[in-house]
Amino acid sequence: MEIKKTHNGKFWNGLESQLPSYMKSDEVTNGWFVGVRYREGRVHDDRVSELGNRVKAVGEKKGINLFLDCD
Repeated sequence: MEIKKTHNGKFWNGLESQLPSYMKSDEVTNGWFVGVRYREGRVHDDRVSELGNRVKAVGEKKGINLFLDCD
C-alpha cells in the first residue's frame, strides 16, 4: 500500500515507481494506492480525475493488480 497526499510533488512517483517496487520486493501481485485530498484546486482535481486511468495503465504495464482509493 502506498499513501500520498494529492498536493505531494512526488504524487505520481508513488504510483508509478514506489508501489510497484514495494510489491516486487514483497513478492505480491495486489497493491493499493491511496490518494488523500484535503486541499482544493485544479492540481488536485486533475490528479483525482486522472487517477483511475493511471492506475490501470501502471497495472497493465507492470503486470500487477492495482486498486485505488481517493478521498
